[in-house]
Amino acid sequence: MPTLAQDLAFVQAGLDELETYLHSEVLYWPLSGPASLPRLTLGGLLLGLMRLRARCKFPAKAAQLTGLENRLDAVRSKWRSAWERKCRREVHARLDLWKNYLAEYRQSPESQAESYPEQVKGRVLLQLLALELEAQTEEIFLYGKLKS
Repeated sequence: MPTLAQDLAFVQAGLDELETYLHSEVLYWPLSGPASLPRLTLGGLLLGLMRLRARCKFPAKAAQLTGLENRLDAVRSKWRSAWERKCRREVHARLDLWKNYLAEYRQSPESQAESYPEQVKGRVLLQLLALELEAQTEEIFLYGKLKS
């Protein structure tokens, strides 16, 4: 799991490039900065913010996190259609990854056990994205489909 400092660096870098990312065709956006930063996705950004919120123990850090969340909310509100479009694309991609994992697991459970923790992270990302697409959440998990 990333450290607090790593999550903070990722979220800040992601927010700096969020508008450009939303208007691009790229789903896994390479962030400017250190090569150690993961690629930006909306699910990854939401998870990073969630981990920061869980680890924020000091008032100064909580205020900094609130500022980051406010920045995210402003971009999400301003570019809602682009936000939802990117969310849907990521949900499709992550559902495909999950389906592929399950198919491979059925073929050879022992060879897939090691990758299970990463697959759990993918399911968490799907849940966070589904919350962003509130009206479509049931369809995502029941049918694995999204309204176009």
